[in-house]
Amino acid sequence: MSDLSRRLADRARAAGVVLDDVQLSALEGYLELLARWNATINLTALPLDGFPDTTLDRLIGEPLLASRFLPTARSRVDADAGQERLSLFDLGTGGGSPALPLKIIRPDLQLTMVESRDRKSAFLREAIRVLELRDATAMTGRLEAINSVNVDTITVRAVVWNAVLAAAVRRMLAADGRLLLFGSSRSQLAGLELVAEAPLIAPADRLFVMRRSIL
Repeated sequence: MSDLSRRLADRARAAGVVLDDVQLSALEGYLELLARWNATINLTALPLDGFPDTTLDRLIGEPLLASRFLPTARSRVDADAGQERLSLFDLGTGGGSPALPLKIIRPDLQLTMVESRDRKSAFLREAIRVLELRDATAMTGRLEAINSVNVDTITVRAVVWNAVLAAAVRRMLAADGRLLLFGSSRSQLAGLELVAEAPLIAPADRLFVMRRSIL
């Protein structure tokens, strides 16, 4: 096991998440691919040389902590009955976190990453190919153009919350779906209500778990 994999395994244990060697290798592969592409495309402002602890905490540690708020996997009986996989949409994916780590942690999820910039979308598609992630896609487009509905989980990080984003989330979420909002503060979000809140690794950062308001 490489030193980087050992550091990732330490973070998984601290978060109470069990990862196998394949998942650790995939997380390491994601970080290495991100570092290569970031040399020519601005995917993240985090330092990637040697992957400092603060970088690993942000890119991998926080998705590990957030993974406990994902819905439980559907049973084989559900799959045999023709139900689709649990869906995860990440809006404004950028450099791939938390979406790609969450997909690696929970390979049963159907992941769709939405990114408005072509070059960042190209990176996400390459990550899907290199990491051999099944049931994962990257869309290039704006939030207004998304017509998906009944989404089980939506994740949002480092995206300015505005009326367009709020409307997209409310339109897309299933009745019992959840929004996982990574941020340092939470304003009152029309049409959404808080169901859980948890600290992330950085002292000021929180994870807000929200659902559609019941009128």
